[in-house]
Amino acid sequence: MKLGCATWLFSSPHYQPPYDEAVKIIGDMGFKGLELIAFEEKDLREYYAQGKIRELRKSYESFGMQLTEFAVYSPVIGGLPSLDRAERDKSFEVFKKAVQVGRDLGSRAMNLVSHWPYGMTCPISYPPSYITPFVNGVVRASPKLKMNLAHVDYGQVWDTYVQSLQRCLDICVENGMEFYIEGHANVIVSNTDTMLRLFDRIPSDKIGVNFDTAWHLLQREYLPLSIRKLGKRLRHFHLRDGDGMINYGLPCGTGIIDWQDFFETLKEIGFDGFLSFEITGFEDIKKYVTDSKEYIEKQMRLAGVK
Repeated sequence: MKLGCATWLFSSPHYQPPYDEAVKIIGDMGFKGLELIAFEEKDLREYYAQGKIRELRKSYESFGMQLTEFAVYSPVIGGLPSLDRAERDKSFEVFKKAVQVGRDLGSRAMNLVSHWPYGMTCPISYPPSYITPFVNGVVRASPKLKMNLAHVDYGQVWDTYVQSLQRCLDICVENGMEFYIEGHANVIVSNTDTMLRLFDRIPSDKIGVNFDTAWHLLQREYLPLSIRKLGKRLRHFHLRDGDGMINYGLPCGTGIIDWQDFFETLKEIGFDGFLSFEITGFEDIKKYVTDSKEYIEKQMRLAGVK
């Protein structure tokens, strides 16, 4: 097992380019891997030009790091869950460009957080984070948790989205890459059992899971059980902690996850891939990533992980 870190932790504004300095910070911290992201469609056209791709690749390779996955922010290809073929086709074209960028950057895989159902709205712009009426971003809170859902056939929503993910997988494979789906709350492929249902429909060994520890914890999943269920479908991890109540972006070791148990379970199933830190929402992020790295390395040693 090897440790990595997401570049967007160190970008300002959060998630957005440039990532040049973030690559250097992550390399200097001694990580073996890093992640890059397309946060907006224009990033694929304007930021990830061939010259910048060469610069970024030269930079991370100079530290001996690997680009473990190239992520596409879900709204960039927001038409994938739409029941309108034209909307889906627009998103497929954008995804093709993203895959080409990821390939040229040297990534082995594409990462996509599953979409929420098309037409779902709530008091904040990112429905997965709407887990209580009082989350950050709600201007006028209601005492009740309420979202607006489209009046459509949700069986058709599932079937259409599975078809969209199959097409995304095909695009990845055509470019020599794997495809990793990530589950958040309130999305179509959200938790462990939904992922297993997806893999029943798409049995290819080129599709797997980027398992975000805090998002599975948020959905009241016991991580060692989820890990055993998903087994070889686990290809990549995002590491962060949660308090079991409302904060699910904590530095590792400051929440309720039993990390020694977590790593003992990974060792048991034979996982040997990358685990990447994605701690968010802290001013002195380098300090908290450093603290998390030291804590996790200790837990790995206690679990007998090399």
